[in-house]
Amino acid sequence: MYLSPEKRFVMLFSVSGLAAAHLTAFRLVCGRSSLREIIDLIWVLKKAICLLIIFPLRSSDRTVAGRMASHSHRKWIGLSLPSRGQLAYLCILVALQPHQVNGAKSPQSVDEYLHSQLSEFELLQPARLVSRRSLGSDALPTQHLHFVAFSRQFHLVLKPDRSYASQLHPVVSTLIAQNGSRSELKTKELLEDFFTGYIDDQPGSRVTGYADRHRFHLTVYETDFNVLNIEPLSLLTGNQSEDRTLVYYDSGMNSTEFWCGLHNPSGNETLVETAAAAGSWRRYRRSADLQTSSTRRRVCRLQLIADHAFVAHVGSVSAALKFLIKATDDANRIFFNSVFTTSSGEVNFTAISFEVSSLVAMTGPTAVPASEAMHFNDANIHREVSAYQLLEAFADFRQNGLNLFAHCLNHLVAFRRLKKRLLGLAYQGTQFRSQPGGLCSNPSYSIHGRHTYVARNVGLTTFSNNKGEAISTRQATLVMAHELAHNLGAAHDPPAGECNPGPQQGGHFLMHVKAVTGKDINHSRLSVCSRKAIADVLASREADCFSNKTGQVCGNGRREVGEDCDAGPAGDDCCGPDCRLRPGASCSDANSACCIDCRPAAAGFVCRRAQPLWPCRSDAKCDGRSVACPAPETTAPLANGTSCLRGLGACAGGDCLTRCQLVGKTDCSCPLPADACSQCCRGDRDGDACEPHRDGATAAVRRPDCPEAADFAGGGLTVRMWRLVGRISGESLGDILRCNLVFIVVLLSLLAWVPACCIYEHSTQLSRRARADAVLPVYS
Repeated sequence: MYLSPEKRFVMLFSVSGLAAAHLTAFRLVCGRSSLREIIDLIWVLKKAICLLIIFPLRSSDRTVAGRMASHSHRKWIGLSLPSRGQLAYLCILVALQPHQVNGAKSPQSVDEYLHSQLSEFELLQPARLVSRRSLGSDALPTQHLHFVAFSRQFHLVLKPDRSYASQLHPVVSTLIAQNGSRSELKTKELLEDFFTGYIDDQPGSRVTGYADRHRFHLTVYETDFNVLNIEPLSLLTGNQSEDRTLVYYDSGMNSTEFWCGLHNPSGNETLVETAAAAGSWRRYRRSADLQTSSTRRRVCRLQLIADHAFVAHVGSVSAALKFLIKATDDANRIFFNSVFTTSSGEVNFTAISFEVSSLVAMTGPTAVPASEAMHFNDANIHREVSAYQLLEAFADFRQNGLNLFAHCLNHLVAFRRLKKRLLGLAYQGTQFRSQPGGLCSNPSYSIHGRHTYVARNVGLTTFSNNKGEAISTRQATLVMAHELAHNLGAAHDPPAGECNPGPQQGGHFLMHVKAVTGKDINHSRLSVCSRKAIADVLASREADCFSNKTGQVCGNGRREVGEDCDAGPAGDDCCGPDCRLRPGASCSDANSACCIDCRPAAAGFVCRRAQPLWPCRSDAKCDGRSVACPAPETTAPLANGTSCLRGLGACAGGDCLTRCQLVGKTDCSCPLPADACSQCCRGDRDGDACEPHRDGATAAVRRPDCPEAADFAGGGLTVRMWRLVGRISGESLGDILRCNLVFIVVLLSLLAWVPACCIYEHSTQLSRRARADAVLPVYS
């Protein structure tokens, strides 16, 4: 049966549209593909439909072009309703329209690209960024930077940052060429361009960063949560002839739909150390054991590697290495200022930091035989790659020749397009030495088909999104900090609860499953869940993995051994730039919470509010004598019996104990589905059963976080559905609509287009019948 082109268009468009819609829904629900890949598939289907329409089934209709050029068909292509020629012509235009698969976009202006990344920003011409040098009172050259942005005049006072010189002077920067040959670059030459400073006439402000070829890359902390970023526009565009400077606040960044990955190797893997790996690893362990100190080790030695694509994007080896050093310093602010307390609440860790122990830059792509597995530094930089395969390629120490076992962690910064919209990936640290993953981990066998042993103390960050565009340097730094936290043992924050607050409570924390941008206050903070997980790992791995700090530096804002105070490079009214107290001052407000106007605060002054980590302790108050704020465990306890743990426990002597612990038992998971909403306990004796806690009453004690209507008779299905429904909120529904906007538009257009085509076809058939009836012969 012959089908007209109109009928074939309706049929093919409808079938392909519905198939694409069903495929989209299925793959999105199963999490097997991104929306961008599905939209690309729909676009290809549309092109195929158009090609089928162009070639009619009848042999007399071989070419559309000939028919459109023929005078005999002028009437045919001039119908008022859409005809075959018009449809073919439109389809040719659609098929020829430029569209690249895998999400690559056609070129657009820099301004449009920036607006996709930032809601507010300013571009400064070189003439608007004025710098001059002078000699400070401490004989250090001072750089004065003047510019106007956001209707405000900024005056930054910058001095050479000596803290890098003390920490990185033994560090060797290794350059690896395309043929594998190695050369060294003096790290001292890089450190001469690093600055620290402050905003003139703004006490408490801090500026860190560097200059490269007279281009400044600075982070200005007006306050801890009001951060201004100054960076060369060329870092985003990759165009080294671009001499403008980009200025933006963290709060002006747009939200993104990119993800950070987490890799947790199976605990069932066989951990067999190869000869090369075991030798390096054991030497590292012995050197760590020889470092005896009365103080806890706080430093994780970090090796940073830049692939050739990242080096090419930023323009030079020096620019790449400087970026790595600055990114590490910015990430350190998050960890150094956090307090890590173990799940038991018994051990606190503070001043955790990373120190760069080695810098490696790949100056060209690595030549790899076709028979070998993928190399992390290969030349195929324009195709999307699996983040898991790229991470294992980086971890393949036999193939790449990198010494990955002489360092606490190793981190790759690349410019590669990763599948599934990922921006980073890392192995999660574990507190058990026998399990692979994270800091100082033993190697284990590959789980991605490399048939060899690979390192597990590795992670990676890509500076490119899946479209091949550079992400902002601020987001790249936060992604790097996110992956380092994975290496230390943190998992992604749970989807609900205190570790995943909404925008009104400061937004997501650093370890949210989606890549944060810095827009919200919590983006540069670790949640209590992350801090507990990291503390548990540190408690078991500190002695054999962490090191002592390389050196102390006056002017870094941190009071260290031998210093009276340290208020930063400019000092303050209490502390001088030499880290000594000024005449008449007995303490420094910058370093002591119980110091007010260079004097000890009055007794009763609240120096720290009650913290969620210590739910049974009140606010910390100064005693009027010491300038140190009392430790949380020494503050006044709340009354015994005060509810804590969201109603699952009660305070006793300042500690939060579960109901089971209050009666001398331990908590356990209820074995029967019918008891799933109860709080179950087990006695200390062998053989004691796990039973619901009754607290002296006949009925079992019900968990306050369990839905009242939950029914577990069906094996727990009801409560799972209840939790799923309970997680749906206005915010999450809005996120779903925004993430799937294109799919929703396509689906709605299909719902409107298919009936319209059917109506048109029906009306066409009626017209044909009417014309046929009109020409029938009349017999008398």
